[in-house]
Amino acid sequence: MEEPLLDTAAGGTTEYSNKQLMYEGESEDYAPVRSFGELRQMFWIETVKLWRIGGSAVITIMCMYGTNSVIVLFAGHLGTIELSAISISLSVISTFTYGFMLGMGSALETLCGQAFGAGQVHMLGIYMQRSCIILFVTSFLLLPIYIFATPVLKWLGQEDDIANEAGKFTLQIIPQLFSLAINFPAQKFLQAQRKVKVLAWIAVLALLIHIGMLALFIYVFDWGTSGAAVSFNITRWGISIAQVVYIMGWCKEGWTGFSWLAFNEIWAFVRLSLASAVMLCLEIWYMMSILLLTGGLSDAVIAVDSLSICMNINGWEGMLFIGLNAAISVRVSNELGLRRPRAAKYAVYVTVSQSLLIGLLFMVIILITKDYFAVIFTSDKVLQQAVAKLAYLLGITMVLNSVQPVISGVAIGGGWQAMVAYINLGCYYIFGLPLGYVLCHVANLGVAGLWEGMICGTALQTIILLIILYKTNWNKELGMGSALETLCGQAFGAGQVHMLGIYMQRSCIILFVTAFLLLPTYIFATPILKWLGQEDDIANEAGKFTLQIIPQLFSLAINFPAQKFLKAQRKVKVLAWIAVLALVIHIGMLALFMYVFDWGTMGAAVSFNLTRWGISIAQAVYIMGSCKEGWTGFSWLAFNEIWAFVRLSLASAVMLCLEIWYMMSILILTGGLSDAVIAVGSLSICMNINGWETMLFVGINAAISVRVSNKLGLRRPRTVKYAVYVTVSQSLLLGLLFMIIILITKDDFAVIFTVTRSCNKRSLSLHTFLV
Repeated sequence: MEEPLLDTAAGGTTEYSNKQLMYEGESEDYAPVRSFGELRQMFWIETVKLWRIGGSAVITIMCMYGTNSVIVLFAGHLGTIELSAISISLSVISTFTYGFMLGMGSALETLCGQAFGAGQVHMLGIYMQRSCIILFVTSFLLLPIYIFATPVLKWLGQEDDIANEAGKFTLQIIPQLFSLAINFPAQKFLQAQRKVKVLAWIAVLALLIHIGMLALFIYVFDWGTSGAAVSFNITRWGISIAQVVYIMGWCKEGWTGFSWLAFNEIWAFVRLSLASAVMLCLEIWYMMSILLLTGGLSDAVIAVDSLSICMNINGWEGMLFIGLNAAISVRVSNELGLRRPRAAKYAVYVTVSQSLLIGLLFMVIILITKDYFAVIFTSDKVLQQAVAKLAYLLGITMVLNSVQPVISGVAIGGGWQAMVAYINLGCYYIFGLPLGYVLCHVANLGVAGLWEGMICGTALQTIILLIILYKTNWNKELGMGSALETLCGQAFGAGQVHMLGIYMQRSCIILFVTAFLLLPTYIFATPILKWLGQEDDIANEAGKFTLQIIPQLFSLAINFPAQKFLKAQRKVKVLAWIAVLALVIHIGMLALFMYVFDWGTMGAAVSFNLTRWGISIAQAVYIMGSCKEGWTGFSWLAFNEIWAFVRLSLASAVMLCLEIWYMMSILILTGGLSDAVIAVGSLSICMNINGWETMLFVGINAAISVRVSNKLGLRRPRTVKYAVYVTVSQSLLLGLLFMIIILITKDDFAVIFTVTRSCNKRSLSLHTFLV
């Protein structure tokens, strides 16, 4: 088992720390920084701690996101309808369910992280099993969304062609949904034990295989979108299985086998999961809403396609910061648990600063390549031009995304999910979306107006969270008092590592049920998209694609719990490897199914399903084979207290969903514009690019979340504060860098996604908002 990173003063004594930076108190928290030399030393120590956790987490999450993104890349060369359909399916239906599943699995991150930090390694397997149970149940509950994706998308206003194609694809990726019930718990299980390298290797390998399968199924077998779905399913399940195998074979302390304890206090677990789900969904669904609104524009295909490309790019960046989100969450929770408030604070500062730097870097890249990057996604010249117009917006979004996910990670580490959920709701859905709608339809700014409103909402949310962060009294956050009433707090104080497997199983059960509850959004994707204003062609194609990717929904019930299970034990490297491998395989399958087999969007759906399930299966295999402490085998205990588990999950779910759905809303609104095809296409290109940057900061989010939670648990408030300062500052710098890149390349980056000139031109008009 990999050694814990945060087991000594202010985050651990390493070769990077020395006596020059003095510690104080029984908890060995940081002493106040009083000189530039001490600031520089603290910044370096926190940077090392951040990236030791966040590096592998970033690789894992970016590769996981890559399994989605490369499908869009392959689909863009099949045709504009296929691109719009798969973008709608993945950005609306799949994102809707993914955000909820991820949020439901986030409760395991807190429980496993604290349990591992407190020496209760045996509880990790219990928690992971509990989470898997919840996520499996969640997957079944989400199934109707996949099954009825076509009518749902039509009802949301999508064009018939897009809705039908998206619905078909959504059905084909249903298998990957259930893989998430293993994937997420396994990830958290390994991350809590700092076993992040295995996660990274699994992710990298899965991505490589995914790319290969895409090429084979799309180009060689000529399966089109069906080939993409097959590859997606295989990849997602491969990742989950690999994670499980590693846990069961190499995590003897955290995995002690299946246990009936996974069913104990499961409702408390559910409550915590729901809180996290709400928080995350409010963020994730934000962009989804924008994409849906885009479908109501005139020329919806170009509108949806351009926006989808931008969202795809933004998603890649977002994955980076989601990884840092996980890292800072671990840092904060550990430091608070160790009663080191200052350590938690410093960790937050360092993470935010570095995230900002990364965001700035991405902005610069987007600005530099604004006229070319869309070529990766499409050969349509019109679509490439539409994407180039969105480049400025993409760059701006990348900078904002560099800080926001990191702060969310701090919220997870500190247990502030409910508060952040309310902030997300107000800033995104009460302020941002209405403003975007007015700018789009009243001011006649089109897709750019929708995105401008979204940026205003995100900026307001970021400012509020930064103020709260600055005003936080970290000494009052010590011990994670709110978590003491949950399974996480109990495990943290008892050193029950064997419970991790139980909790993971419990989470999988909940997520499988959740997946079934979400199925209607997939099944009725077409009518939903039409009702939301998408053109018939786009709605039909998107609905068809959404139906094809229903399988991948259930893979999340394994994927998320498995991730949390592994992260809780710091076994994040295996997650990264699984993600990278899955992404590579996914790309291969996309090329195979779409271009060789000529399956079109169906090939993309097949690849998507295979990749998602491959990831989940790989995670499950790793857990069962390498996590003997946390995984003790399947247990009926996973069903105990499952409702408590659900309640714990809801807060995080709400917080995440409010963020995730925000961008989705913009894409939805774009569908109602004139020339919606170009509008959606250009916005999709910008959002695709923004997504890549976002993934970077999501990785930072994970790192700072771990950092804050650990240091708060150690009663080291100053460490928490410094960690936050460093992370926020670096994230901001990265965001500014990305903005500059987008501005420089604004006339060219859309060429990567499309050869359509109209879409490329429209993307160019949006590049200001992208930065």
